[in-house]
Amino acid sequence: TELCIMFSPDLWNKSSAEAYTIDQSCRFNAGDTPYLTRTYAGADTQKATWSFWFKRSTLSANQMLWWFGSNTSGGDRCYCYLKSDDKINFYVRAKGGSGTSGELETNRLIRDPSAWYHFVVAVDTTQATGSDRIQMYLNGVDLRSTGEIGTNTDPTQDNYLGFDTSPAGMYINERGDDAYDEFFGGYLAEFYFIQGTQYAASDFGETDEDTNQWKPIDASGLTFGTNGFYLKFEDSADLGNDSSGEGNDWTVNNLVAT
Repeated sequence: TELCIMFSPDLWNKSSAEAYTIDQSCRFNAGDTPYLTRTYAGADTQKATWSFWFKRSTLSANQMLWWFGSNTSGGDRCYCYLKSDDKINFYVRAKGGSGTSGELETNRLIRDPSAWYHFVVAVDTTQATGSDRIQMYLNGVDLRSTGEIGTNTDPTQDNYLGFDTSPAGMYINERGDDAYDEFFGGYLAEFYFIQGTQYAASDFGETDEDTNQWKPIDASGLTFGTNGFYLKFEDSADLGNDSSGEGNDWTVNNLVAT
């Protein structure tokens, strides 16, 4: 039995009367091969945003955070993972094999197991300027502006993201093609996916005026899009419940709530 719902006091905003409190997170024990999945339905997109908080318990190993798109070798997809050198990588393969695939990778090392990190990757391939097409934020900081991006390949303008490539799926904590066992070990909280809009980190968090720490805000009022979702992990009987209002629930695999 593993603990999947836990209190997350580190994410508690204590600074104001309108504090936004996160009471739960989901624990992933990599050895249990835990993951969530759902089928992607609908049209592809050129714009999307992912936002989530994570806390590591396993370092120095390739760990897939999420994978959207084809589950066959060489198919179109985009994914985000923690690398064995403790950097974060986001990759999108050009839809249909045309154009240039996009990739951003931090040169900052993400290896503090005592810390909660907030990560946002926001994509809009319709942007005229290449460097605007993929934005990456860590704890509210635009990593491009601080020079903390190492690998940097901008996708071709107007590329799609490969979501609707058949067969296709959406996975959290698993490689969609099952090529390797690369399960994340740690905790996830406040997992948002926005289809159709490139949001900034400031739409999901803010700097505390008293502590100068980055903290979460309630972003449930954002426009999620057809396949958008918001996982709060608050229901121990339904860890894959979508709280966005779009009804995009997830199937839970090898996670036992207590």
